[in-house]
Amino acid sequence: MKELGEFLKKTREEKGISLKDVQDRTKIRTRYLEAIEKGEFQIVPGEVYLRGFLRSYAESIGLNGFEIVDEYKRLVAVSNEDEEEPQVAVELNEVKPWKARYLWVWIPLILLIGFFIWRFISRTFF
Repeated sequence: MKELGEFLKKTREEKGISLKDVQDRTKIRTRYLEAIEKGEFQIVPGEVYLRGFLRSYAESIGLNGFEIVDEYKRLVAVSNEDEEEPQVAVELNEVKPWKARYLWVWIPLILLIGFFIWRFISRTFF
């Protein structure tokens, strides 16, 4: 995937555009632009941001941003096929106990039942 960053850098330099100019046009920090040019995509915070940064960067230097993002996706797919062991993204902290998972349902339900019981009792005795 480093070749994509090198291609963007080469294109930018051929057009005489500085990183500062790209930063001013895209509002993307120079730190992330440099990481993209080096192919160090893991520095960019999140996949969605990375794709947006790639598109904006490419468009700011006169390239089709959507084609660059498609090329990135293709490179990611190829590199994922090359990996021998699949990586598990679920951490143990993400698994919540059953009660906590449905707590947002139980509290309103209990309050609603309590309200109807209170209304029934107040009508019956008063």
